[in-house]
Amino acid sequence: MFFGALYLWGGLAAVPMNTLDCFQEPGEDYWLEEGSSLDLRTGETLDGELSAGRLVLSDGVLLASPELVPLGGADAGQPLRVIRREPAGLRSKTGVGVGAEYLFVLEDDSWGYLRVLGSWPAGVSLEVVLAPKGVTELIREPRWLEARLDQSEYQLIWDSTEGRRYRIEGRAAGPDQTFANLGEIEGGSWSGPALGSEVMEYRVTALGGSGLGVRRRVVRQTRSEDLPAILPKGARWNLLTGEVNGALYHLEVTQNQGQNLIFALAEGMRAGPAAKSSIKRSGARPSDLGSWRPSIPWQRDAEQPMRQHVLPAGATLCLITPEGVPVRIRSEIARDGGLLHWRQLDLCGSGLFPSAPGEPRAVFAQGRVEVSFEPLTRAAPDPGRVRLVLEEADEDGEWVRLAVGAVGERSIGLDSKVSVDALPIVRFRVRQEYEGGPHSPASEPFNVLLVDRDDAATLKDLAERGVLALREEAYGRRMQARALLLALGPEALPALEAALTDPASGTETRSSVRDLLLSGGFGPGGQRLVLLAMAREEGLEGDVPRGLDASEALYRALAVLELAGRPSASDWLRLAAHAEPDPAVTALINLVLEDPEPPQVLDQPGDLLVLLPPARRPLRESRDWVQELRSGAPEELAALIRGTVDASQRDRAMALLAVAHYLEAAENPPEARTLESAEIALRMLDRVRPALSAESEASGLPARALLDLIDALLDGEGHLLRSQRELASLQLDSWPLPDGAREQIVVPADDEGALREILLELSREKEVYVDILIPAGRHVLSEALSSQRLGVSGMRLKGEEGTVLVGTLRLEHSRDVVLENLTIEGNRTSALWITETELFARDVTLSGIQRAVQAQGASLVLDRCRIGNLDSSSNAQLIWLAQGSVLEARNSAFLGGNIYLDEGGEAHFDRCVLDAGARPTVQGRSATSRASLRDCLVRGRAGCMSGAGTIWLERCVLDLAADPIYQAVTCVACPDSVVLVGAASGFGPHVQQRCCLGR
Repeated sequence: MFFGALYLWGGLAAVPMNTLDCFQEPGEDYWLEEGSSLDLRTGETLDGELSAGRLVLSDGVLLASPELVPLGGADAGQPLRVIRREPAGLRSKTGVGVGAEYLFVLEDDSWGYLRVLGSWPAGVSLEVVLAPKGVTELIREPRWLEARLDQSEYQLIWDSTEGRRYRIEGRAAGPDQTFANLGEIEGGSWSGPALGSEVMEYRVTALGGSGLGVRRRVVRQTRSEDLPAILPKGARWNLLTGEVNGALYHLEVTQNQGQNLIFALAEGMRAGPAAKSSIKRSGARPSDLGSWRPSIPWQRDAEQPMRQHVLPAGATLCLITPEGVPVRIRSEIARDGGLLHWRQLDLCGSGLFPSAPGEPRAVFAQGRVEVSFEPLTRAAPDPGRVRLVLEEADEDGEWVRLAVGAVGERSIGLDSKVSVDALPIVRFRVRQEYEGGPHSPASEPFNVLLVDRDDAATLKDLAERGVLALREEAYGRRMQARALLLALGPEALPALEAALTDPASGTETRSSVRDLLLSGGFGPGGQRLVLLAMAREEGLEGDVPRGLDASEALYRALAVLELAGRPSASDWLRLAAHAEPDPAVTALINLVLEDPEPPQVLDQPGDLLVLLPPARRPLRESRDWVQELRSGAPEELAALIRGTVDASQRDRAMALLAVAHYLEAAENPPEARTLESAEIALRMLDRVRPALSAESEASGLPARALLDLIDALLDGEGHLLRSQRELASLQLDSWPLPDGAREQIVVPADDEGALREILLELSREKEVYVDILIPAGRHVLSEALSSQRLGVSGMRLKGEEGTVLVGTLRLEHSRDVVLENLTIEGNRTSALWITETELFARDVTLSGIQRAVQAQGASLVLDRCRIGNLDSSSNAQLIWLAQGSVLEARNSAFLGGNIYLDEGGEAHFDRCVLDAGARPTVQGRSATSRASLRDCLVRGRAGCMSGAGTIWLERCVLDLAADPIYQAVTCVACPDSVVLVGAASGFGPHVQQRCCLGR
C-alpha cells in the first residue's frame, strides 16, 4: 500500500483540543490532534495507527493512505469552487500550508476532498468532504463571498440565486471553535456586529446544495494599526495586534543591522521574498514593492520557521499567519536614522493592500479646504473604484473620519470655519480605500493654515496669538500653537524673537520658544535667533560663525570641526553646545572643547605647496640625518626635521616626520634601543631613497612596504598616522604664493568649447603650472572630453562663485594638479576619474551617477570639500580607491555613500563628517585596506567599517544604528575619546583599545 505524506507546522501556542465524532454533513470541519488519526470514511478520530482510509498526524507530518493528490486552488488564496473526482491539470506537490487542497480516493472507490484550514502545536484543523456515491463533482455555493467593514459591523455579500436560502455561520478562528448559526435568509447580503475575537471566520452555505459553503476570514479591526513598531534584537512581534514582546508572537528579531532586519518566523508562519525597488538601464523594474496586489505566500515549504528572513530598509514582505491572515510588513528609515516597521493586514480576505497616498496639495481659499493627489498608477487595480477619506485630529490627538470623497476622484474638499477663539490651523491625513473594502495606511499628517496668506497684518496677529498660546495649560492647545507658528514659517520669526528676548515673557515661555526655534522647522533662522539671544545674554559680540546655524546637523558639525583650534571660537562653541538639538553634534562640541591639544589652525591659511613650480619651492632637506642624530639631542633633531623636511615628497616626508614623533615621545634621555631604532629607520630612508622619489611613487608598492617596515621599527604606535596631519598642514597651508608665480588663462564666458580646447592643448605640453580661471555658470564637458584622459602636471582649475562643470574629468600620469572652488557633477559615471595622479582639491563639491571619485594608483588630498549630498538615496560608493590609492581629507563632508578601499587602498579623515546611509562608512576589500579617523562625526544606519582591513579611531563621535565594526576588520580605538551615541551597543571584545593618533 502507498502512503502519501502532507507536511504541516506547529503554531504559536498550545490551545484546548476539540474533536468531531463523525461526518455529520458535507463540508464539516475536523480537529486532528498530534498522534491521532481520522477515518476518512466515517469521520471518527482514532489512535495514531496508519491503515487504509486513515489520515494520521505524527510529529507535524500528515500521513495518508491512500496518497493525497494536490489540487491547484491555493495559490490564489481562494479554494476551488468545483472539485471533480478526475481533476484536470493536476500539479506536483510544491509545498503546503493553510489553504492547501487535496483529493483522495478510498479503496471502495469512494472519493473526497480535504482542505487545510489552520495548524497549531496541538494539531491541525481540516475541512473534509466525502462525496456521496454517484457524485462526480462537488460545488461550492455561493460562488463568491466578500466581507466589508463598516466601523464595528461586518457586512457579508455573496452572489445569490433567486428563491434560494442561505445559512450564515460565524466563529472565532481557532481549533477549539465551532460555527454558530447566525441566521438563514434569502438574498445576497447580511450584516452584524463584530464578535469578540481578533480573527473571525464566516461561512455562507446554500441550503439544499452540496453543503460545501464559502468562507471568509476577517480581522476585528476597522483598520490596520498606524503606529510603527521599533524592533531591536530579540523583539517578538504579534502581527495581528501589533504588540511587541507579548505572550503570542509571529516573528522574532535575531539581528537589527540598521539597514536590514533579520528575523525568524514562529511555527506556522510563511513568508514570501522581500520586494524592493530596483533600477534597470531602461528604467524602473516593476516589483511587488508598490503593488496593491502583491504575491501572497499561500504555499511555502515546511522549513521556513527554521530559516532566517531579511527585510531591507525600504522593502516590503508578505506573510501569512497560522490563522490564515495575510500581512504585509514594510521597513522605513526614521528621521533619526533608525528603522521603523509597519504592518498592514488583509482585513477581509480581498488580497489587496492599498498604498498610502503620496504628497498632498492642500489649498485653503474662500472658506474651503481642497486636498488633491496625483493620479493613481497602474499598481492600483481598478482605480475607478478608489476614493479618498479625509481624517482630522481632535483636541486629544485622536483621528476622526471627517469626509469621504467621490469614487474615482483624486481630490477631496470640505467647508471649514474657525471659531473666534480657535487657532486657524487644522491637522489632516488621508487614506485611500475601495468603497466598503480594503483601505490604505494613512498618509503623513499635514497642517493646513485656514487664513489668507497674502494678508500680512493677519499673519502678524496670528504669530503673536500663537506665541501667547504657548503659555496655555492645555497640552492640545500648546501643540496647536506650535503647529500654527511652524506653518507661518518666516512670518512668525519676529514674534518669536520678541518673546525670546523679552524678560517679561517668562522663563517657561522663552524655553518653549527656544525649543520651537531649534526644532528645525525654521531652517537656519531659528538656530541663529537662539544663538544670538544667548550671545547677548553672555555679552558676546559679533555674528554667529559661518555654518554654526546651518539647518542640517551634519553641516553644523562640520562648522564645529572647522572652528576647532581657533581661540576666538571657543565661546561660540560653548553657546552652541547649549543650543544644539542633535545629541551627536552636542557630543562632538564637547569633545572639541575638552581637547587638551587642539589642532593648530592658521587664521589666514597659505596656499598649496604644489602651486609653486618645483624650481621655486623651498626644498631644504639635504642633511645627513644619521649624523645629526649622533651629534645632537633627539628633541633638537625632531625640530630640525620639521624645519627642513621636503613636504612635496609625500612618503619620505611622512617617514621623517614619523621619526620626529617617535623621538619626541621617547623618554628623556632616550634609551639606547630608541636611538638604535631611529637610526635604522633613517639609514633605511637614505638607502632606498629612489623608492620614495616622486618619479617612483606611481607604483605605490615599494613605498608602502618601506613605510610599513619603518612603522614596525618605530613600535607601530601610530607615528606614521600622526605625521599625516602635520604633512597635510605643510602641503596645504604653509606657503604664501608670490605674485606672478603662475601664468593665468581665463576661459571666455561665451565660448562653450573654449575649456575643452584649452585642456587638450595643455595636455600636449605635459607639465604647465598654469591657472585656468573658469567663470561662473554651468560648463558642460563634452562626451569626447569626458572620455579623454588628460595628462597635465601643475594645472590648477579655479572657478568663480557658482562655477559648475558637468561631466567627468579624467586625469592620468599627472602631478601637482589642483582643483579649487568648483562643483563637478558627473552626469554619466564619476565626477572625477584619476589614474596614477597626484591631485589636491580645495572648496570643491563632487557628485556622480555611479560614484563621485574613482582612483587607481592615485593620491587625492581634499580640503573643505563636499562629496555626495544629503539628498542622495542611492547609498552607493562615493569614492573607490584601487591599486594602492590614498585619500587624505580634512574639514570635508562625505554624504550619501561610502568609501570603498580596494586592494591596498587607504583613506584618512581629519575633522570630517561622514554619513554613508545604509552602507558601512568604509568598506575594505583586503587586510591591506587601511583607514583612520580623527576628530570626526560618523553617522549612518550601518557600521563604521566592514569587510577587511584596519581602522584607527580617535576623538570621534559615532552615531550609528549598528555596531561600529564587523566582519574581518581590525580596529584600534582610543576608548576615552570615541563616543557612541546611536544604537550601537559597543565595539566588542576584538577591538584594540589604544590611543595611537595623537597630535
